[in-house]
Amino acid sequence: MKTKAFLILLCIITSTSLYAQKRIAGRIITKTYNAVTLSENSSGSPIDTLYSFSTPGALPRGICWDGTYLWHNDSTKYIYKLNTMGEILDSIDNPDVDNQFRGGSMTCDGTNIWLVGEQSAKLFKIDTKGTILKTFDLPSVNDFDPNGFGIAWDGNNLWHSQYLPSVIYKINPSDGSVISSFVPKDTIMGIEWINNKLYGISMTNDVN
Repeated sequence: MKTKAFLILLCIITSTSLYAQKRIAGRIITKTYNAVTLSENSSGSPIDTLYSFSTPGALPRGICWDGTYLWHNDSTKYIYKLNTMGEILDSIDNPDVDNQFRGGSMTCDGTNIWLVGEQSAKLFKIDTKGTILKTFDLPSVNDFDPNGFGIAWDGNNLWHSQYLPSVIYKINPSDGSVISSFVPKDTIMGIEWINNKLYGISMTNDVN
């Protein structure tokens, strides 16, 4: 049970970290004006912190699991390969070089990494050596403020969360085309598929 919780929380802390804290941790802490709110699980009790470690750099953005290692990007020009203790094992170039944010969320399809360019509105497929295999335009590519962030792999297709306006897209990984889309009830940042369900982080108006 705790193993499942750990994997879930590694995925969903990504969006929160950018605005609230420079940590990867089991307990999600978000700032609400002058108060601090702890997220709770479905039973109503605070989520357990199994352990935590500091991220390599400032403004942590995305994180994904390839089955053996963690991959993490931040405001630097690198994507870091980490073990589960937070040690940097290697790094590759971040292909999203168009803006200061340098990407958004990441996901792994079992072999390769997919990275969202939040403001460039690009979707990058890269291998673990840093080679760019594919680059697609995301649906918000021509918007003044693209606001694309989340990315998740369901085993066959990609899912992408755009915020402000909030839309979730199902994307064909072969050509980047949109298969379908829907408007969620809340504004969603990071997303992840777990046990055939799509989980997301709701962005509140005071997130900044």
